[in-house]
Amino acid sequence: MGTVRNDILFRAYVIYVIVLIMALIIVVRMFSLIFVNGEEFREMAEENLIRERTLEASRGNIYSDDGSLLATSVPVFDIYWDAVTVNKDTFNNNVDELSKDLSLLFKDKSELEYKSYLRRNFASKNRYTLIRRSDLRREDNQVSYTILKRLREFPIFRLGKNRGGLIVEKKDVRRMPYKLLASRTIGYERKIKLKNGKDTGYYVGLEGAYSSYLQGINGKRIEQRIRGGFWMPISDEDQVDPQNGKDVYTNINIDFQGVATHALMKQLDSTKAEHGTVILMEVETGFIKAIANLSRHKDGSYGEDMNYAVWESAEPGSTFKLASLLAVLEDGRFDTNAIVPTGKIKYGERIMKDSHEGGYGNVSLKKAFEVSSNVGISNLVVRAFAGREQVYVDLLRKMGIGQYLNLEIPGEGIPFIKDPKSRRDANNRNPWNTTTLPYMSIGYEIQVTPLHILLMYNTVANNGRLVKPQFVRQIKNIGEVVKKNEPIVLIEKICSQKTIDKAKDCLEGVVTNGTAKKMFNTLYSIAGKTGTAQIASKGGYGNDPKGGKKVRTIDYKASFVGYFPANKPKYSCIVVINKPKQKGFYGGEIAAPVFKEIADKVYSSEIDIRQDMPDSIRNKNLPLVRFGKQSELKTIYQTVKFNTLSYDSYSEWVSAEQVSGRAIRMEKKLIDPRKVPNVIGMGVRDAVYLLEKNGCYVTISGRGSVISQSVKAGTPIKKGL
Repeated sequence: MGTVRNDILFRAYVIYVIVLIMALIIVVRMFSLIFVNGEEFREMAEENLIRERTLEASRGNIYSDDGSLLATSVPVFDIYWDAVTVNKDTFNNNVDELSKDLSLLFKDKSELEYKSYLRRNFASKNRYTLIRRSDLRREDNQVSYTILKRLREFPIFRLGKNRGGLIVEKKDVRRMPYKLLASRTIGYERKIKLKNGKDTGYYVGLEGAYSSYLQGINGKRIEQRIRGGFWMPISDEDQVDPQNGKDVYTNINIDFQGVATHALMKQLDSTKAEHGTVILMEVETGFIKAIANLSRHKDGSYGEDMNYAVWESAEPGSTFKLASLLAVLEDGRFDTNAIVPTGKIKYGERIMKDSHEGGYGNVSLKKAFEVSSNVGISNLVVRAFAGREQVYVDLLRKMGIGQYLNLEIPGEGIPFIKDPKSRRDANNRNPWNTTTLPYMSIGYEIQVTPLHILLMYNTVANNGRLVKPQFVRQIKNIGEVVKKNEPIVLIEKICSQKTIDKAKDCLEGVVTNGTAKKMFNTLYSIAGKTGTAQIASKGGYGNDPKGGKKVRTIDYKASFVGYFPANKPKYSCIVVINKPKQKGFYGGEIAAPVFKEIADKVYSSEIDIRQDMPDSIRNKNLPLVRFGKQSELKTIYQTVKFNTLSYDSYSEWVSAEQVSGRAIRMEKKLIDPRKVPNVIGMGVRDAVYLLEKNGCYVTISGRGSVISQSVKAGTPIKKGL
């Protein structure tokens, strides 16, 4: 027992000594930390040696239907300078040259101003001197990777971060390679400043609608600050890698989008109109192939400031007459051969007139629709539904006319269709009265967006099948499809096929015999309707000055909506131009030419929608287009039975030469974006597109193909040329 007890005491004594020694070491270490190295460590603690850094995910791309980039993220940089890391001799020997280089590169300060700025910050030992901050809203005020490479070659900066003090902070900015084309629909980040002074923002358009897919998931990393100001990861185990955003593939065709934007802009410019919109849609699927929304600014420039196609809910005017025609035919009391008066008619205290002075006499309903007679259409609607107004409204709703679509893009305008059962709506708009039915029948006292009107015509073209408009085809993650949008059928059949067939006949008659006769052509058929609506001011519509009443300025909205080819519809399209100041205001004069230009482009581009060309056209000795897009030239020449030979099937632009009776040889045409191209021999639309793409300002005289150009080919392109 004694031996065991002594052994235990000895072990206890050893443990006691060890603990005492460890305590002594800790005391000595604490003394050293507090009194010897305390100041150094306190400074390090104040400098926050450890941080959790967010690793930002790259936002996904947005593509067109052929994979062309519509929106992408590119890196830009903020540049700072740590003056502490640069020794005095290095600074004094190089500050002059650095100041000169910075002044030449950024052109925001003189060489002397830069020198003074750098010396001042060097003297104050500023560790975070701002050299250049990228403005995310202005591409011309951003430090790109190319500029960063140049900066890294400048005196002092070329020594790097540790000895030259160059600090580079990366951030991503969204770019649209096609600039204006569909920019409001594609979307962007809208920055706002909160009351507390902090900046925040949100995305609009498709950028906002699909932000949960595009934005990805940020990662994080725990970092420790080491000497020299560097931050180093503590451990790979503490890092969560970011997951980059997914890519969104739209249905937008960039060629169709280009011609839609240009055709609309050209008409807005020539009419001095306030704003306009164009939508091109696939009839069977409801997928949007092009959408343009242009506002004319005071300085004559144009921008996609608002998505009028989706947002602007307003009185449509005569294009709504199709809804009334469908309701009358589906009700069954009258047919298209019913006789109606035209010219002038009185409803309550209001007198309704046709735009054609004196009217057309007594005509059939079909003829009244073709010539867009307000009196004829409203008269038959009143005869059919007077005392049965609720039946008329219920028929409209049954056919899906004016229903809320719940689109992908936020901001859809709320449609408003008056109802006899409603006294006043939430916005305190006028209740149903004695003049509502006749004026509603011709597109007044209701509110719908251009997209709602287009969908009504698209449904007729689609044999009564109402499909939801969609912008996005699919979403991919690293090439793998994660979501695919199929056509969405909202109503399988809005009315009888008999009603649809008669409506189609009337719509074709508008182009062959009515207000859109100028659109008729022998290559393919168009069906549609012109529209001219008065735009109400705050005081209502204009009153007769002879009656001694208050005179108000009257503005107009011109539109054309329809589909093509009429016998086998592939595309529907609407054009709306608001407040034209020149060249008239009727839809057939102002909007129809834009529709026709777009339809011509689409028809010439797609083989599967072309009808057999008449021999009278095919056998003519057609003028040769000598220069253009290879795909389009092949389509044109193959349509007229020419044999096309190509030396380079992958080249976008080619020259064309007739080598025999009906044989065309195409050769690759190189385009230098820095010089004015030779566009002689090109079709006028392609010439304008190519010149404007290269940065030239274009005016045209005449039509067809280009026979001369005012600026010589090969001339270096300068701003404003």
